[in-house]
Amino acid sequence: MFKTIIAAQSTNVDVVSGATYSSAGIIEAVRNALSQAVGDSAQKSQNSDQQGESDEDTEHITGTVPFIDGIFYGTGEGYRGDIEVAVVIKDKTINTILITKQEDDKKFMDRAKEVAERVVQTQSTKVDVISGATYSSKGILQAIKNALGEAKKATLGETEVQPEPTPEVTITPEMTPIPGPEETELIYLDGEYQAAVLCVPDENEDFEPYQLSLTITVKNDNIVAITDVAGDGDPDNESYIDRALNGTSKYKGVVAQILEKGKPEEIDTVSRATCSSKSIIEACRQALNNAKRTEKTES
Repeated sequence: MFKTIIAAQSTNVDVVSGATYSSAGIIEAVRNALSQAVGDSAQKSQNSDQQGESDEDTEHITGTVPFIDGIFYGTGEGYRGDIEVAVVIKDKTINTILITKQEDDKKFMDRAKEVAERVVQTQSTKVDVISGATYSSKGILQAIKNALGEAKKATLGETEVQPEPTPEVTITPEMTPIPGPEETELIYLDGEYQAAVLCVPDENEDFEPYQLSLTITVKNDNIVAITDVAGDGDPDNESYIDRALNGTSKYKGVVAQILEKGKPEEIDTVSRATCSSKSIIEACRQALNNAKRTEKTES
């Protein structure tokens, strides 16, 4: 239900067959939470008006956002991972900003949340980041901007353009088919192969070296799967390994890159997970080397 509601950006969704009452309960709970969020924001705005604030820097500007009413979602890159927000727009006003997902440390996020408050207060994303929580602040701001981008698309009624189908071609006797490339001998044996490497810090990192291991699956000379990635060091390293594996909203993870190419070559590391990225790439190289066929000798 959660994925369906987020994908539709609406609580007007179908219930799950076989779990009708539970589905209806979830929908009602989400509606109540959103109503509370909008109500809290409106109450804050009303209290601010009653207090007669006149300072231009703290004045709550309303009615300047040229988008339709609704709840829009966006993602930005924080320090440890992605930050997701929900932006509530009502009566051409950024009414509320809710942080729905975050992976950064709580102490940084508690500071960085002030950025969202400033955006609501000024009705603009042109606000300063919070000192001492720069990456988290930038992540929140980027997520808000992306959410407003979704609001703009919804306002303009933009839809994704589907690619035109490739026309079918019938080969006639008059057409001479172009021969395909000659078959080349495979270098690697199909199967699963393991490898482990030592992950060591560079001059910009501060952690104890640890062993990183993984398993690759090889088929037709390509890596088609990377599994069982693990480190035996400090548990804090897991977040960096995960960041290197899966990437962020801005950087593609090394696994996706390797699987696209089929080889661990010309792979970009993930920012703020450089050492883990390099170790995963090197482990894949070693595992692939273990899959090499033995050279044939002349009889």
